[in-house]
Amino acid sequence: AVRKWASVPMAIATSPLRGDTCLRAAAAKGGSSSTIGSASQGYYWLTGKSFSETNYYTLADASNNNIFTIKLPSNVNSSYSLISAPQMVKGSTYTLKSSTTAPTDATSEFEGFYLGSSAKGTTAVASFTAQ
Repeated sequence: AVRKWASVPMAIATSPLRGDTCLRAAAAKGGSSSTIGSASQGYYWLTGKSFSETNYYTLADASNNNIFTIKLPSNVNSSYSLISAPQMVKGSTYTLKSSTTAPTDATSEFEGFYLGSSAKGTTAVASFTAQ
């Protein structure tokens, strides 16, 4: 299932991820960290980042292949942001970049969530290893 998650005004529940593609943001984590640790797909808790509603955020793997691009519906100042996608592999490196330019060649788009785009962000937001 492809689900877009933007701003969540409460704690993020740390339930296991199974096929969700997301960027969730909140002020605090909730639940047990051992619960999310049993997720079959890779994920990462990005801390202390702000996201602008005017930017497009692209998650790419170490070979610079796009996984998804998202445009959030509002500004998000977050203590914790959960990033995950079925293509993410635990122990692999990923980069989150931002751009003010919308993807023009996405194979699918739904409410600011883009798949299959070759667009590359211009500003690095974070690089991380999936857990």
